[in-house]
Amino acid sequence: FLQGLRTDYNWGNGIYFADMFSKSAGYCHSSIDNPIGLLLLCDVALGDMVELKSGYCIAGLPAGKHSTKVLGSISPDPAEMVKLDDGLQVPLGTQKPTDVKGCKLTPQ
Repeated sequence: FLQGLRTDYNWGNGIYFADMFSKSAGYCHSSIDNPIGLLLLCDVALGDMVELKSGYCIAGLPAGKHSTKVLGSISPDPAEMVKLDDGLQVPLGTQKPTDVKGCKLTPQ
């Protein structure tokens, strides 16, 4: 099976999503010569997540887990989150430090 453009393998094979525009924008591969990038706003069902505080490659998920959530030192301010009519929550607004202890990951 062939794979397309890859950006990294930090947390194993899979599709990566982020809750901050600034994190995802770095993976759009736009430049002065190619000034167009594409970002998608996705409704993602994550199921029961494994939470990580540091970067390492995960070979597979533990039994009963459906996805990996990587915790960072900053995140969108929860007070500025927008809730849509269908209940979907869209993270927006100012980035603020999290209270995650032992987190070794910083935003790009």
